[in-house]
Amino acid sequence: MSYVYYVDESYIRENLPIDYSLLTGNMKAALNQAHLINVMDLLGDRMFDEMNRLITTGDINNVGKENWKFLLDHYLQNVVVYWTGVYLTNNLLAKYANRGIQQENSEFSNPPDLALWRTLKNQMEDLATYYSQRANDWLYWNQSFYVPFYTYMLSNGLQPANPREKMRAGGLVLGKRPWFSYNNMCFVGGYAPGYMGLGSYSNGY
Repeated sequence: MSYVYYVDESYIRENLPIDYSLLTGNMKAALNQAHLINVMDLLGDRMFDEMNRLITTGDINNVGKENWKFLLDHYLQNVVVYWTGVYLTNNLLAKYANRGIQQENSEFSNPPDLALWRTLKNQMEDLATYYSQRANDWLYWNQSFYVPFYTYMLSNGLQPANPREKMRAGGLVLGKRPWFSYNNMCFVGGYAPGYMGLGSYSNGY
């Protein structure tokens, strides 16, 4: 399987607290996960494939594709960067080896204690969730730019776009209320008693 990357290695190193001695091979798995799990879930299969095609062919720089380029540069690249940080935090703890699972460590450093690891991972997850939600907001309110690739309903076995939920893993949330999008200054998504539609409540909230 050939991968299309929305950011290069230098962009990852510039935006995450990564030592330049870290090998490229140690970053690739986390980078792949960020694309194939979080970006694909955000866009849906059809739009994800189209974005990859535009990048591969260079058509994303053509006239008429400005909205795709804007989405990539201002939203999706940050989603990739910080979810890469989340997965990398886990991946660098240990590795699979012939003798079993081995703790990752070097002769020049000591492994972090659990509290430090948890602090870093929580920070990365918070940043990743924030940038994913910004991308969600943009796509939800500007979905007409990406017809017919951005869709909630697919009947051919492809994964549809999922714009209404936060991208941070944590299980199913039942009875979710709409959340206030500061990016768009209104309530979006969810259902609640008295909720009359996007940004409108019968009880005045």
